[in-house]
Amino acid sequence: MFRLSYIIHLSIYWLYSLFWYCFSKSETRNNFDRKKGIEVAKNVLYIQLTLLPVFSLPFIFFYDLYLPKNLKIIEIITEPLVKFPLMSLWEDILFYHIHRFFHTPKYYKYHKLHHSWKSPVPWGAMYASNTENVLVNFLPVLTAPLVVSLNIYFLPVWIFSVTISSVLAHNGDGKHDLHHQTFKGNYGTMGVCDWLYQTEEK
Repeated sequence: MFRLSYIIHLSIYWLYSLFWYCFSKSETRNNFDRKKGIEVAKNVLYIQLTLLPVFSLPFIFFYDLYLPKNLKIIEIITEPLVKFPLMSLWEDILFYHIHRFFHTPKYYKYHKLHHSWKSPVPWGAMYASNTENVLVNFLPVLTAPLVVSLNIYFLPVWIFSVTISSVLAHNGDGKHDLHHQTFKGNYGTMGVCDWLYQTEEK
């Protein structure tokens, strides 16, 4: 299941990015810096083919050890309706706090690369330092299935949902794009922590 999830991640990430590049009418697309776009694409692809698989290795072991493998009929309903919202909340909590921590002066150096483009593109979602990718992008997503004991057959669906959410957040027309412009607010993924801490920017 993890191999399928990895293929889904790569496919959705780049197919949506290609779709955006070809058909988007956003201001970001109209002012697109082709040279910067190619640089970002190379960087992200390198991360996806090296850092992501290596960091994922222990999770493959943990998933095989702890995630349920027998799919019950009731789980077709409970997994997406109960566990997916819980995983999204877990991701939001971890992403928000670590992301905001990286906005402090002492640790901003780990986040600076991601903010080097004020008008990000979808494939720039993972354009970040290795430290940031591991702690902000990978850790919240990969730990969530273990926290809720997700049935392993739903792992590809979870990876699909977080991948599409990530690229959509960087499509030039969303709250996270505003975060790139102002360098403040909208630190989370689903808005719960931003609402709780009153850091939502509109």
